[in-house]
Amino acid sequence: INFEVPRWVPNGTSHVILDCRYRYTENDLRLVVKWFFNDDSEPVYQWIPELEKRHVAEFLLGRLNLSFSLNSGDRYSRYRALYILNPSLEMSGKYTCHVASLAGQDSRHQEMFVFVPATTFNFTLTKCSETEVSFLCDARGLYPRPHISVSLPSMDHEDKKIYKRTKSQVIKIGATYSTSLTGKLFVSDLADRRPPVLECRVEIPGTNYKISKQISYFPGLHNASTGDPGFCHTTIFPFLLALFISLLQVTDV
Repeated sequence: INFEVPRWVPNGTSHVILDCRYRYTENDLRLVVKWFFNDDSEPVYQWIPELEKRHVAEFLLGRLNLSFSLNSGDRYSRYRALYILNPSLEMSGKYTCHVASLAGQDSRHQEMFVFVPATTFNFTLTKCSETEVSFLCDARGLYPRPHISVSLPSMDHEDKKIYKRTKSQVIKIGATYSTSLTGKLFVSDLADRRPPVLECRVEIPGTNYKISKQISYFPGLHNASTGDPGFCHTTIFPFLLALFISLLQVTDV
Protein backbone atom coordinates (compact mmCIF):
# COMPACT_ATOMS: atom_id res chain seq x y z
CA ILE A 1 0.00 0.00 0.00
CA ASN A 2 3.09 2.24 0.13
CA PHE A 3 6.51 1.90 -1.49
CA GLU A 4 9.44 4.10 -0.47
CA VAL A 5 12.72 3.96 -2.38
CA PRO A 6 14.61 7.26 -2.89
CA ARG A 7 15.32 8.16 -6.50
CA TRP A 8 18.77 9.59 -5.71
CA VAL A 9 21.22 9.21 -2.83
CA PRO A 10 24.56 11.07 -2.48
CA ASN A 11 27.59 8.83 -2.18
CA GLY A 12 28.86 8.99 1.40
CA THR A 13 25.37 9.08 2.94
CA SER A 14 25.39 7.28 6.30
CA HIS A 15 22.34 5.16 5.49
CA VAL A 16 19.17 4.87 3.43
CA ILE A 17 15.91 3.08 4.21
CA LEU A 18 13.95 1.19 1.54
CA ASP A 19 10.47 0.25 2.69
CA CYS A 20 7.32 -1.39 1.35
CA ARG A 21 4.22 -1.22 3.53
CA TYR A 22 1.50 -3.80 2.99
CA ARG A 23 -1.87 -4.74 4.37
CA TYR A 24 -2.49 -8.34 5.45
CA THR A 25 -5.24 -10.37 7.15
CA GLU A 26 -5.56 -13.67 8.98
CA ASN A 27 -5.87 -15.37 5.59
CA ASP A 28 -2.34 -14.35 4.63
CA LEU A 29 -0.70 -17.53 5.85
CA ARG A 30 2.98 -18.23 5.16
CA LEU A 31 3.75 -14.59 4.51
CA VAL A 32 7.12 -14.00 2.80
CA VAL A 33 8.80 -10.66 2.05
CA LYS A 34 11.53 -10.62 -0.60
CA TRP A 35 13.70 -7.83 -2.00
CA PHE A 36 15.32 -8.15 -5.44
CA PHE A 37 18.08 -6.10 -7.08
CA ASN A 38 17.86 -5.39 -10.82
CA ASP A 39 16.68 -8.49 -12.69
CA ASP A 40 18.36 -11.12 -10.51
CA SER A 41 15.98 -14.02 -9.87
CA GLU A 42 17.49 -14.62 -6.43
CA PRO A 43 16.42 -12.23 -3.65
CA VAL A 44 19.06 -10.11 -1.93
CA TYR A 45 16.92 -10.19 1.23
CA GLN A 46 14.17 -12.50 2.44
CA TRP A 47 12.09 -12.52 5.62
CA ILE A 48 9.61 -15.18 6.75
CA PRO A 49 7.76 -13.85 9.82
CA GLU A 50 6.19 -17.16 10.90
CA LEU A 51 9.62 -18.81 11.04
CA GLU A 52 11.30 -15.68 12.42
CA LYS A 53 13.95 -16.26 9.80
CA ARG A 54 15.86 -13.81 7.61
CA HIS A 55 18.30 -14.38 4.75
CA VAL A 56 20.76 -11.82 3.35
CA ALA A 57 22.51 -12.47 0.04
CA GLU A 58 26.17 -11.65 -0.55
CA PHE A 59 25.27 -8.37 -2.28
CA LEU A 60 23.95 -6.92 1.00
CA LEU A 61 26.02 -8.95 3.43
CA GLY A 62 27.53 -6.57 5.96
CA ARG A 63 25.63 -3.64 4.42
CA LEU A 64 22.37 -3.99 6.38
CA ASN A 65 21.51 -2.87 9.89
CA LEU A 66 19.78 -6.08 10.96
CA SER A 67 18.78 -4.66 14.34
CA PHE A 68 16.56 -2.06 12.66
CA SER A 69 12.81 -2.75 12.78
CA LEU A 70 9.54 -1.02 11.89
CA ASN A 71 6.39 -1.33 14.00
CA SER A 72 8.27 -3.47 16.48
CA GLY A 73 5.00 -4.59 18.05
CA ASP A 74 3.83 -6.16 14.77
CA ARG A 75 5.65 -9.42 14.09
CA TYR A 76 4.35 -9.56 10.49
CA SER A 77 5.85 -6.28 9.31
CA ARG A 78 8.70 -5.24 11.56
CA TYR A 79 11.58 -6.57 9.38
CA ARG A 80 10.11 -5.72 5.99
CA ALA A 81 12.43 -2.72 5.29
CA LEU A 82 16.06 -2.54 4.16
CA TYR A 83 18.28 -0.29 6.29
CA ILE A 84 21.32 0.02 4.01
CA LEU A 85 24.53 1.32 5.56
CA ASN A 86 26.81 3.64 3.57
CA PRO A 87 25.24 3.12 0.10
CA SER A 88 27.90 3.17 -2.62
CA LEU A 89 28.03 3.40 -6.42
CA GLU A 90 27.56 -0.31 -7.11
CA MET A 91 24.26 -0.18 -5.23
CA SER A 92 22.62 1.93 -7.95
CA GLY A 93 19.88 -0.01 -9.71
CA LYS A 94 16.33 -1.29 -9.57
CA TYR A 95 14.95 -2.48 -6.23
CA THR A 96 11.84 -4.66 -6.10
CA CYS A 97 9.82 -5.57 -3.04
CA HIS A 98 7.72 -8.75 -3.43
CA VAL A 99 5.19 -9.76 -0.77
CA ALA A 100 3.43 -13.13 -1.04
CA SER A 101 1.21 -15.43 1.00
CA LEU A 102 -1.21 -18.27 0.33
CA ALA A 103 -3.92 -15.65 -0.22
CA GLY A 104 -2.11 -13.60 -2.88
CA GLN A 105 0.96 -11.60 -3.88
CA ASP A 106 2.03 -8.13 -4.95
CA SER A 107 5.22 -6.27 -5.85
CA ARG A 108 6.59 -2.81 -6.59
CA HIS A 109 9.90 -1.60 -8.01
CA GLN A 110 11.86 1.65 -8.23
CA GLU A 111 15.27 2.75 -9.53
CA MET A 112 17.69 4.23 -7.00
CA PHE A 113 20.78 6.15 -8.12
CA VAL A 114 23.82 6.64 -5.91
CA PHE A 115 25.65 9.68 -7.29
CA VAL A 116 29.00 11.31 -6.56
CA PRO A 117 29.14 15.13 -6.27
CA ALA A 118 32.00 17.03 -7.90
CA THR A 119 35.30 17.02 -6.04
CA THR A 120 36.45 20.19 -7.87
CA PHE A 121 34.55 22.84 -9.82
CA ASN A 122 36.23 25.79 -11.56
CA PHE A 123 35.03 28.55 -13.86
CA THR A 124 37.35 31.13 -15.46
CA LEU A 125 36.74 34.02 -17.83
CA THR A 126 39.60 35.67 -19.75
CA LYS A 127 39.59 38.79 -21.91
CA CYS A 128 41.49 37.79 -25.05
CA SER A 129 41.22 41.09 -26.95
CA GLU A 130 39.15 44.23 -27.06
CA THR A 131 36.37 42.30 -28.77
CA GLU A 132 36.57 38.72 -27.42
CA VAL A 133 36.49 36.88 -24.11
CA SER A 134 37.13 33.20 -23.55
CA PHE A 135 35.76 30.94 -20.81
CA LEU A 136 36.63 27.56 -19.33
CA CYS A 137 34.39 25.62 -16.95
CA ASP A 138 35.43 22.24 -15.62
CA ALA A 139 34.25 19.82 -12.93
CA ARG A 140 35.83 16.57 -11.82
CA GLY A 141 35.05 13.43 -9.84
CA LEU A 142 31.34 13.03 -10.67
CA TYR A 143 29.13 9.99 -11.20
CA PRO A 144 27.09 9.15 -13.20
CA ARG A 145 27.82 11.05 -16.44
CA PRO A 146 27.25 14.80 -15.86
CA HIS A 147 25.93 17.55 -18.12
CA ILE A 148 27.64 20.93 -18.32
CA SER A 149 26.39 24.25 -19.76
CA VAL A 150 27.33 27.93 -19.85
CA SER A 151 24.80 30.71 -20.33
CA LEU A 152 23.98 34.37 -19.78
CA PRO A 153 21.21 34.19 -17.14
CA SER A 154 19.56 37.42 -18.27
CA MET A 155 19.05 36.22 -21.85
CA ASP A 156 16.20 34.10 -23.20
CA HIS A 157 16.92 31.47 -25.84
CA GLU A 158 19.87 33.40 -27.30
CA ASP A 159 22.84 31.57 -25.81
CA LYS A 160 23.78 29.69 -28.99
CA LYS A 161 23.78 32.92 -31.00
CA ILE A 162 26.35 34.73 -28.89
CA TYR A 163 28.98 31.99 -28.76
CA LYS A 164 31.53 32.09 -31.56
CA ARG A 165 32.43 28.47 -30.85
CA THR A 166 32.29 26.02 -27.97
CA LYS A 167 33.88 22.69 -27.21
CA SER A 168 32.82 20.23 -24.52
CA GLN A 169 34.43 17.05 -23.28
CA VAL A 170 33.48 14.28 -20.85
CA ILE A 171 36.23 11.89 -19.77
CA LYS A 172 35.90 8.89 -17.48
CA ILE A 173 38.78 8.31 -15.07
CA GLY A 174 38.33 5.20 -12.98
CA ALA A 175 34.79 5.16 -11.64
CA THR A 176 34.04 8.88 -12.04
CA TYR A 177 33.70 11.47 -14.80
CA SER A 178 35.40 14.79 -15.48
CA THR A 179 33.85 17.32 -17.82
CA SER A 180 34.77 20.68 -19.34
CA LEU A 181 33.23 23.32 -21.58
CA THR A 182 35.21 26.03 -23.36
CA GLY A 183 34.16 28.79 -25.70
CA LYS A 184 34.49 32.35 -26.91
CA LEU A 185 32.02 35.19 -27.12
CA PHE A 186 31.99 38.89 -27.96
CA VAL A 187 32.75 41.48 -25.29
CA SER A 188 29.78 43.52 -26.51
CA ASP A 189 27.41 40.67 -25.66
CA LEU A 190 28.55 40.86 -22.05
CA ALA A 191 28.92 44.64 -21.81
CA ASP A 192 25.36 45.20 -23.03
CA ARG A 193 23.88 43.08 -20.21
CA ARG A 194 22.96 44.41 -16.78
CA PRO A 195 24.46 42.74 -14.87
CA PRO A 196 27.13 41.35 -17.22
CA VAL A 197 27.14 37.85 -15.70
CA LEU A 198 28.12 34.50 -17.21
CA GLU A 199 26.99 31.31 -15.46
CA CYS A 200 28.31 27.74 -15.62
CA ARG A 201 26.06 24.93 -14.44
CA VAL A 202 26.87 21.26 -13.88
CA GLU A 203 24.16 18.70 -13.17
CA ILE A 204 23.76 14.95 -13.03
CA PRO A 205 20.71 13.86 -15.06
CA GLY A 206 18.25 11.72 -13.15
CA THR A 207 19.15 13.32 -9.81
CA ASN A 208 18.48 16.61 -8.03
CA TYR A 209 22.21 17.46 -8.03
CA LYS A 210 23.02 20.86 -9.57
CA ILE A 211 25.91 23.22 -8.93
CA SER A 212 26.65 26.54 -10.58
CA LYS A 213 29.13 29.40 -10.55
CA GLN A 214 28.77 32.93 -11.91
CA ILE A 215 31.41 35.38 -13.13
CA SER A 216 30.80 39.09 -13.62
CA TYR A 217 32.61 40.72 -16.53
CA PHE A 218 34.51 43.95 -15.84
CA PRO A 219 36.02 45.65 -18.92
CA GLY A 220 38.96 47.02 -16.93
CA LEU A 221 40.17 43.58 -15.88
CA HIS A 222 42.23 41.34 -18.12
CA ASN A 223 41.04 38.25 -16.25
CA ALA A 224 37.64 38.06 -14.62
CA SER A 225 39.01 35.06 -12.73
CA THR A 226 42.29 33.14 -12.73
CA GLY A 227 42.66 33.04 -16.50
CA ASP A 228 45.75 33.03 -18.69
CA PRO A 229 46.36 34.92 -21.98
CA GLY A 230 47.48 31.66 -23.63
CA PHE A 231 44.19 30.16 -22.60
CA CYS A 232 42.49 32.23 -25.33
CA HIS A 233 44.04 30.10 -28.06
CA THR A 234 44.11 26.63 -26.53
CA THR A 235 41.22 26.66 -24.08
CA ILE A 236 40.84 22.89 -23.89
CA PHE A 237 44.54 22.21 -23.24
CA PRO A 238 44.75 23.14 -19.51
CA PHE A 239 41.90 20.75 -18.73
CA LEU A 240 43.42 17.86 -20.66
CA LEU A 241 46.86 18.50 -19.17
CA ALA A 242 45.47 18.40 -15.65
CA LEU A 243 43.70 15.13 -16.40
CA PHE A 244 46.88 13.65 -17.86
CA ILE A 245 48.85 14.61 -14.74
CA SER A 246 46.19 13.07 -12.51
CA LEU A 247 46.43 9.83 -14.48
CA LEU A 248 50.20 9.75 -14.00
CA GLN A 249 49.71 10.10 -10.26
CA VAL A 250 47.50 7.00 -10.02
CA THR A 251 49.43 4.00 -8.67
CA ASP A 252 48.43 0.47 -7.70
CA VAL A 253 48.95 -0.50 -4.07
